[in-house]
Amino acid sequence: MAEPLTEEDLLLDEEPKKSSLLANPIAQIATIVTVGTVAIVLSAIVSFFIASRFKPYNLVIDPIKEKKIVLPKKPYSAANMGDFLVRLTDPDVPRYLKVKDLSLAYDGLRHKRLAPEIGERKRQIKALINDILITKSSDVATYEGKQALKKELIEEINKLFSHGKIENVYMEVLIQ
Repeated sequence: MAEPLTEEDLLLDEEPKKSSLLANPIAQIATIVTVGTVAIVLSAIVSFFIASRFKPYNLVIDPIKEKKIVLPKKPYSAANMGDFLVRLTDPDVPRYLKVKDLSLAYDGLRHKRLAPEIGERKRQIKALINDILITKSSDVATYEGKQALKKELIEEINKLFSHGKIENVYMEVLIQ
């Protein structure tokens, strides 16, 4: 006859329980929090790289200076007066002043009759600009010199008009 099983025999027959990492509720919560945090960080990184590739369509950036360009508030109109080449008054070395694409800017909405007047007086304006330029020295190469030249051009040219005034002069100045 078979011997009756003792308590020790019964305990030996049972498989020992394996301790699972996820069996503990604290470990489950920690795992969920870790996976969630990793998912949030990864989605933030991916979103940053995608968003950094796109720029808003209305943002204007000067690529040379990498800063925003502030557009004028008023809708300016411009009249191009062309190029000018004059000899400067420097006595020591003969130098030439070349002004490229000199344009007269004015408020086209406020001074609607100024555009035809500029067209009628274009030769007179160009002669006046030439007369002003031939009195200049190589000081116009400096920022202050350019600003003084612009101011003088605006003041003298505005004396010719009866139907408005110009507000700015745009030009590229080269000294050779």
